[in-house]
Amino acid sequence: ARYRNAGDMARQMAIEYLPRTTGFSKEVIAEGLDVLFRPFTEDALRAWLAEEKPATGVFDTDGKLMIHFMAGVLPPISVVSIVRGLFLHSAQLVKASHRDPVWPAMFARTLIEELPDLTDLLAVIWYNRSSDDAESIENLLFKSGDVYVVYGNDETIGAIETRLGQTQHCIGYGHRASAC
Repeated sequence: ARYRNAGDMARQMAIEYLPRTTGFSKEVIAEGLDVLFRPFTEDALRAWLAEEKPATGVFDTDGKLMIHFMAGVLPPISVVSIVRGLFLHSAQLVKASHRDPVWPAMFARTLIEELPDLTDLLAVIWYNRSSDDAESIENLLFKSGDVYVVYGNDETIGAIETRLGQTQHCIGYGHRASAC
């Protein structure tokens, strides 16, 4: 509800920040937030949870660490990915996209403000992939996670899949093309 409330600081910050990374105007961002969060009512979330849990029964994520690799600059992707992961009762570590290192953290902060029990279950990181520590960070990420949700091109998904062990799972969302 906070991102639908015109007076809420979280919404105001999103409308101020997101045009810089998405290229959309503040007006388009404001409308987009309304559309994105309109279905996020308690009843709708309960129905989504009931639908989502059986659909992901391929593996048990309860109590596991789910690491998300975000791509691009479209806010709905990180929102849906984080919410779906929390539905599965797994801790969430979100690696923000280099093109938008802030929106996933803004959304996670808002969730934690509203639901403080999520403090130990949700974190967002960003690092420069060409930095000196990038390899160390990635080695730790690939040793730590149980389930990896990867958004990006097919090459990125393949590169991550090759670094995972036999008991780790990858859910990849590769290249998509769309037209209006």
